Amino acid sequence: MGLNLIKILPEHVSNKIAAGEIVLRPASVVKELVENSIDAEATRITINIKAGGQKLIEVTDNGIGMNSDDAVLALERFSTSKIRNADDIFQINTLGFRGEALPSIASVSKLELITKSKDKHLGFLIKTVGGRIEKSQVTGCADGTTVRVEDLFFNTLPRRKFLKSESTEMSHILNVVTFEALVKPDIYFKLVRDRRELINIVPSHNLLKRITSLFGEQVSNNLLPIQGGNDLLNIYGFVSKPEETRANRNSQLIFINKRCAGNKSISHSIYEAYHTLMPRGRFPVVFIFIDTPPAAIDVNIHPTKDEVKFFKENLVHTLVKEAISQALNSSDLSHGLFALEHEVAKTEQEHEIKEAIGRYMAKQKPHEQVSELDFLKANKTSISPKYIQVFETYIIAQLDEYVVIIDQHAAHERIVYEKLIKAHSLSRIESQGLLIDATLDLSYRQTLILEKYLDYFKSLGFQIEPFGKNAFSIHSIPAILKKADPARVISDVLDEIIESEKAKTIEDITEELIKLIACHTAIRAGAKLQKEEAESLLHQLFNMQNPYTCPHGRPTMIKLTKHELEKKFKRT
Repeated sequence: MGLNLIKILPEHVSNKIAAGEIVLRPASVVKELVENSIDAEATRITINIKAGGQKLIEVTDNGIGMNSDDAVLALERFSTSKIRNADDIFQINTLGFRGEALPSIASVSKLELITKSKDKHLGFLIKTVGGRIEKSQVTGCADGTTVRVEDLFFNTLPRRKFLKSESTEMSHILNVVTFEALVKPDIYFKLVRDRRELINIVPSHNLLKRITSLFGEQVSNNLLPIQGGNDLLNIYGFVSKPEETRANRNSQLIFINKRCAGNKSISHSIYEAYHTLMPRGRFPVVFIFIDTPPAAIDVNIHPTKDEVKFFKENLVHTLVKEAISQALNSSDLSHGLFALEHEVAKTEQEHEIKEAIGRYMAKQKPHEQVSELDFLKANKTSISPKYIQVFETYIIAQLDEYVVIIDQHAAHERIVYEKLIKAHSLSRIESQGLLIDATLDLSYRQTLILEKYLDYFKSLGFQIEPFGKNAFSIHSIPAILKKADPARVISDVLDEIIESEKAKTIEDITEELIKLIACHTAIRAGAKLQKEEAESLLHQLFNMQNPYTCPHGRPTMIKLTKHELEKKFKRT
């Protein structure tokens, strides 16, 4: 036989491999060090960064500190104060626990650790280069710990080459500090970049105030509180109104046992709670916090602990969706007219709408000031609002102290959609036979999809039969589609399914069909409404479960308070 091929790696090599799993970039170092400070019961944490973290990362805290023996052990792999036996892995209430962070960071940097416990008069200093201790001595210092990490990846140059620009790396660091500050609003955080303060926030026991400090008033003013869960799962936080959206999910922050982490079930529950409330490709801002016994989750599924798995994923999905839906369903989700100006360019039509409101309000007799209307409660009542139709597209209605501009097509879409959803759930969709069968000519791909889902079309009131190679005959349609072109509706639905079939469940396909039926059935823009039609539309809309958006997420109405209007006209 030849030479032995299996060898034990030298410690300095294995440390670098471990560092590769944990220290992905400067932000990884900041995260590990800040979480160590939090675990050390610090009430003040200061982070100092130079050159995007490549030259210097310094984290200082006023936590419990360490004695000299513990300081030396902290730089050994698998050393930890948080685990004593295997069972402890499933009862972890701290952020860092593996005992790999400090030695992994030290192995790819020049590290200095200065620490002092409160019961000692002097502290202890250790300096390492590439993981090797170069210096250790007693020193004078304040209570707590300071870790200085210099020349990150100095001995693993290929890793350094993969780093992005200083501004990009700093952006990741800023995210880390922001997330940690969110989960610990009772801790003072300060972040300095090249001698410039980026974050300096005092402790607060009010989560919304901390969100405002970090994300600004524009976001916090459009948040709704959520609360839910059960005996073992506490769900709380804030979610945005549908008008406050982003182009991606980066602003959907999920914190599980005070750890910012991803979870596909929770992300999907957010999507389901908001679906039909905002347009495709837009995402809400969410700050969801979940507290649960450590044994109910597995934080060990990812080397950097960026993902968390629940042992009862389906239950968590249901509870999170219920908590968000309850907040949305019990709130006024109508869009503010002037609040939209920062998101979209002002169009000529928008100016005309505002002028129409002004002319309309000028004709109204002044009336006594009344208490502010609870808009949601008004929706559930039978009302006869004052209204006018403009551009044969919008209805402008006065409801007590509000002016509401309603898109007649979007509003009717929502009405038809909710009626069809309810009828389908009760298996009561009314079907109507055609006097003359309609012919449906499809492409090969459309034909395959229709044959696959024919039974689901039938459940919605369609009777469709093959009529040649790629042709079908339509015998009956949902009664509500009597004024629409059924062949066009079916063809549009098939195209939607083809576009994203991999992501479509049967429920998704059924809903897509209902949405398209609603769209094809709804009153069109440009249609002049009779008095009875307009009043019926308003009455039905205000009694829908969710009257604020069409099924595709566009707003059905824009709300304007009397006070906002007076400000625009310089009356106040």
